[in-house]
Amino acid sequence: IPELKKFAKGPATNGSFLNQLMNRSKICVNNSAGTSLHMRALEILGSGSFMISRYIPSDLDNADLREYFVEGDEIVFFTDEEDFRKKVAYYLVDDHVEEREQIAKRAHKKALSLLGYKAVAKKLIETVYEGFNHE
Repeated sequence: IPELKKFAKGPATNGSFLNQLMNRSKICVNNSAGTSLHMRALEILGSGSFMISRYIPSDLDNADLREYFVEGDEIVFFTDEEDFRKKVAYYLVDDHVEEREQIAKRAHKKALSLLGYKAVAKKLIETVYEGFNHE
């Protein structure tokens, strides 16, 4: 897209470069068409960055972020292009920086508590322990 040429810098490689890119961004977008709990969403939340995500109705969402995160408090959803533009414009205004940062902090804290290494390891140990005790 010629209009975006000055912004497009090519693919972002996974790892620390992608994390730094997310941290420098005011808004990260999760635009997955089939699931809102996409790996990219988890990477954004894990980086502590603010995320706006495509809203997918629960009956169509293969893995729904709303099962884990509170809409408006930890995650912001958009429904269509017009809604996306309005919300991006809102969260880029200087008056809403604090709100955007607080949403990102709450989402990051929740992501770590649910999906961080410690939380996943604890759940794995509990599952294995329960499995052995039921045999």
